[in-house]
Amino acid sequence: MYQFLFLVLVAPMSLLGQGDSVNTRLLKEVGAQWPRDRKGKMTRAVMISMFNYHAALVRKDRRALSLTTSKELQYQHSNGWIETQEEQFRNMETGYLVYHRFQEDSVVVDIKHNKLATVRFKATIDVSLQGKRNTYHLYVEEDWRRQSGNSNHWLIFARRATKLTP
Repeated sequence: MYQFLFLVLVAPMSLLGQGDSVNTRLLKEVGAQWPRDRKGKMTRAVMISMFNYHAALVRKDRRALSLTTSKELQYQHSNGWIETQEEQFRNMETGYLVYHRFQEDSVVVDIKHNKLATVRFKATIDVSLQGKRNTYHLYVEEDWRRQSGNSNHWLIFARRATKLTP
């Protein structure tokens, strides 16, 4: 339990500023120390899917995005704008929306039941919209659904974000 709290609360802070491999290092730590019970395994699978999804946004990796997003995706930005899966693909390909860095902090995974999970976290997202670069500090809530027939494959189907006040 205490190792988990360390990873969620302290590890992201200690890894800040160490380049784009922050999520990779954190993922390795999480994988090495995660509980082995059923709920712990599901929580780990959701976190891996979440990290892979955010990394795919930064890498502009359409294949990875298609493996981690539901066709029914409703991705709500902090200004209320909602992107579908197809719009997200198109915006990435055209450069309309470019993610430069996506940093999660204080991640909490709530397994609703065997097929649904909600992930809540604070995020610092460095992004360009129509060529204008900005860094946003957000509170994010993502809903994930386990793909039928595959116990370790989770897809994001909804996301909401609000700006954090300084």
